[in-house]
Amino acid sequence: MKLIKNIIILNLLLLTFINNAHADLKDVEKFTFKFTSKIFEIIQKKTSIDDIRKELIEEISENININVTAKFVLGKYWKQCNVTQQNYFKKIFKDYLILNYAPKFQGYNDESFNIIETKKLAPGKYSSKIKVSLSDNTNFEIILYIIEHDKKFKIVDIVGEGISFSATQRTEFYYIIKNNGIEKFLEILNQKVIKLKNS
Repeated sequence: MKLIKNIIILNLLLLTFINNAHADLKDVEKFTFKFTSKIFEIIQKKTSIDDIRKELIEEISENININVTAKFVLGKYWKQCNVTQQNYFKKIFKDYLILNYAPKFQGYNDESFNIIETKKLAPGKYSSKIKVSLSDNTNFEIILYIIEHDKKFKIVDIVGEGISFSATQRTEFYYIIKNNGIEKFLEILNQKVIKLKNS
């Protein structure tokens, strides 16, 4: 009798775990769908390029976790920065990231997308693969890497055509800091941001 009770309890726990896992993935898919739909809505508006870019910047800014991404791209140099340098880097890196990505979404019309697969990678960590179909019948895939923090989902990396934005920036920043030091690196990055804002 005791054995039967234990089996029932284990089955109930397993069902609860499975249901929670499915609920998590559904929430992540909702986040992915909402974010991607909004991006497509913005880029297909019949307004000026400046207005489209402004809306894209706002949407991307609201949906990324700059703290996690900033620490990752600086790697070992994050701990070598003082608090002032860390905060300054987060500010200019956020601008750099958004200004880099926003133009990439411009110029598309009559596109559609499907969420192919959403995975739970670890507690609070997910990936969502999106297939984008272009008007010329070509397709490409994007993978969003997402974390859950304070019951909110945020993007920490975007992979397109097998290339990770965060990993690419980590490599680039590593060599700049290695050759120039942290202070000079911050100056160089700030100049890049200024150039992007004026482009």
